[in-house]
Amino acid sequence: MEWIVLKEDKGLYTLVSKSKIKKEKFGILPKGSYLTGKLESDAKVIFRVEQSGQNEKYSPSPMIADLELSALNADRKSLNQVLARPIAFTNQREDGLIDPIPPSFK
Repeated sequence: MEWIVLKEDKGLYTLVSKSKIKKEKFGILPKGSYLTGKLESDAKVIFRVEQSGQNEKYSPSPMIADLELSALNADRKSLNQVLARPIAFTNQREDGLIDPIPPSFK
């Protein structure tokens, strides 16, 4: 599963799963899970999931519901969105600093 970093707020990173996953294999990552990501510097960061939920890219139009039409294909897709905290980094730098986690890393 691939993840995209959306933003960071007070040490918690918002990550969203990529939408390549087929509907029958979609699942919500449970709280307490661990994710490993690779940074541009080839260092790895380990995240612990603090919150997990479902995120719909598109919400069905109220008009579709009023007309009792079936939902469009895009309305049926949802993604896993998690709030995760970095807990460890590999390949520490020689200057003692850690590499930043840029948005949109995988």
